[in-house]
Amino acid sequence: MVVKNESYEIEISGMTHEGQGVGKVDGFAVFVDGALEGETVEVRIIKVTSSYGVGKLMRVIKPSPDRVEPFCSVYKRCGGCSLQHLDYPAQLAFKTRLVKDNLRRIGGLEDVTVHATIGMEKPMNYK
Repeated sequence: MVVKNESYEIEISGMTHEGQGVGKVDGFAVFVDGALEGETVEVRIIKVTSSYGVGKLMRVIKPSPDRVEPFCSVYKRCGGCSLQHLDYPAQLAFKTRLVKDNLRRIGGLEDVTVHATIGMEKPMNYK
């Protein structure tokens, strides 16, 4: 059982459409801002409901190879961006996968061609 204010080490096995990492503690889903798929992280549980928990990222134990340092100095405090800590090509792949997953899960469409997300030449500080 997941307990509020307790710390746990979890493996992040997926990501939500909002960019939260998703892992499990004894089969119980835990959502973690700032955690990336493939990472092992230490979290402190800040919210527990009957069906899921929310953890605060305390430490990245094993980082994703796609983890990068955010280019914005206020990224962690601002909240305006959710994926600056994810390498840009990995962000584009994440967005393509989201479209495919939503078409399958929500639309029930299996055989739809989804082209790769088209990125920007200069994705930082664009106007």
